[in-house]
Amino acid sequence: MNRRPRILYLIAFLVMAAALSIPVQVFFLEEHNLSEWALVLQKISIFNWFVMAACGLSALLTINASPALRWAVPLSLVAVAWNNWIVVRLGADYNWVQALVAFALFAKIHGLWLHPAARKVLLKPRERWWLTPTRKKVRASIVLRTQFGECLTARLYNLSRTGIFVQFAMGDRELLSSLKEGQHVDIRILSGPLRQVQCEAEVARISGAKGVHPAGIGLRFVRCEGAARKEIAQLLQAA
Repeated sequence: MNRRPRILYLIAFLVMAAALSIPVQVFFLEEHNLSEWALVLQKISIFNWFVMAACGLSALLTINASPALRWAVPLSLVAVAWNNWIVVRLGADYNWVQALVAFALFAKIHGLWLHPAARKVLLKPRERWWLTPTRKKVRASIVLRTQFGECLTARLYNLSRTGIFVQFAMGDRELLSSLKEGQHVDIRILSGPLRQVQCEAEVARISGAKGVHPAGIGLRFVRCEGAARKEIAQLLQAA
């Protein structure tokens, strides 16, 4: 999807709200006034800070549906459970029922990941199209050389600062089928009579024709020298 799902903003907001509720609770329990925030921060325990850090990290990763959430979310759940257990055992302001209800509400926030839009981008990182750099159509030929020495001249369909999409003709389908995702290839973009860009790239995706979009392969730059990067920037600027 081209736009970041709104549900991600909601999850991140609720997780951050849970983190910020800690200093707010200290503020009201200790009956501080608005000018005493320094004292409030001093009374936040190391366990509280750990919870706030874990929640902050989780909220940050949530904005882009990072795959790292697979360990960040469990970490924040463990941190909250551990903190609540300490608060009940060592403190006098909360009981077990309140602690369990608070943990259940926090866990329910992460239940929002079951929303179809949220689950889709979390389980399929390639659907996070809002992170894709702007692509521009650039008219140029490209020479592709595989690890096995096979060479092919094709047409460049679009270009971004991180990769390209190469358009293949019907007669190239045999070579297209021989390429695998993750395979490295050497490419040479012929951008003019005396201009070319040489890079090493990785096959990011192989796709068939869909609508006006032709069949071909998406390549991600893995090694480009400074001169090549500069030439790519000039091609994008001129497009």
